[in-house]
This record gives sequence, C-alpha cells and structure tokens, in this order.
Amino acid sequence: QLWYIMGVLITLSPEFTKGLGLSQNVIAGEAIFYCYLGVILGGLISGMLSQFLKSRKKAILIFFFASSIGIISYFFLDNVTEKTFYLFCFLLGITCGYWSVFVQVSAEQFGTNIRATATTAITNFGRATVVPFSILFHSLKQEYGLIAGLWVGLLTIVLSSFPLFYLKETFHKDLDYLE
Repeated sequence: QLWYIMGVLITLSPEFTKGLGLSQNVIAGEAIFYCYLGVILGGLISGMLSQFLKSRKKAILIFFFASSIGIISYFFLDNVTEKTFYLFCFLLGITCGYWSVFVQVSAEQFGTNIRATATTAITNFGRATVVPFSILFHSLKQEYGLIAGLWVGLLTIVLSSFPLFYLKETFHKDLDYLE
C-alpha cells in the first residue's frame, strides 16, 4: 500500500493534479521531497506509538488505516493550491512512516540464522509491488482515466489488509532463537 502511494500517487502527482482539476504547477520531485519528509516524521511517530502501545501490530494497523484514508482522500481533493497539495503529500508521507516498524516486525518473525535474509527479501517484495500496481493503473487508465488510480488504490488496501490481520505480535518476543 505505501509503495503504491510513493510509486503511483506521489510520483505521478503532476498528472493526477492536472487530471483532477487541481493546481497545474505541481512538480513530482517536490511532491516526493515533502512526502519523504513526512515518512521520516511518520517513522519516528510510529516507532514511539509502538512503544507506547506495547504493540507493533497495533501501531501498524493505525498507520495502515490512516494511509488508507489518505489514498481515498487523494482523489477527492478539491480546489487546492500547490502548497496545500504539498502539505497533503507531507501528511500522506507521515501515514507511510510505519515502514520502519514494518521492517522491524519482518525481522522479528524469523530466527537469527535467517533474520537478515528474510528481512531483506520481505522489504524488497514490498517495494516490488509498485511494479504490478503501476502496470495495472496504466492499463486501466487507458479506458477509465485517472479514476483508475482510485480503483487500484482500493485494491491495494484490500490486498494489504489480509496479511495485517494474520500478523503475529512481536513486541515482547524473545528474539534469540534459530529456525
């Protein structure tokens, strides 16, 4: 879900903002910059929230819900200026900040003998999801226009929610074990 936000919504923001009737002067590089500033802050907030709740899974679920609202809201922005859009990118980036907790949970699912390999593989698989979602968006865009981005976004929300509910809580897990 968060790589859909970064790889489609933010990267293609000039195209989306023009097509949705928003500001004509949005620059993708600036949208990416503000979004990643948000990701930095969101990483700190999600980590602290995880500690406060004593649950990594709850922190991820809260941020996942917030980013889901952000995806849907993106397509209903109306009459916003460039600055307001960049602020939205920043806020959307905050909701993506759970990536740091997600990486930590990925590492904590496996024993020390395969922990690094598994964590690297899981995060790369996550990043790689931008490829099929981009392909799907571009193929649907031909027939349905930019609103296809909303349908693909909803699909990412649905597909991403299933594994989250089966995710094991790792907050108090003893990590000194082998697979």
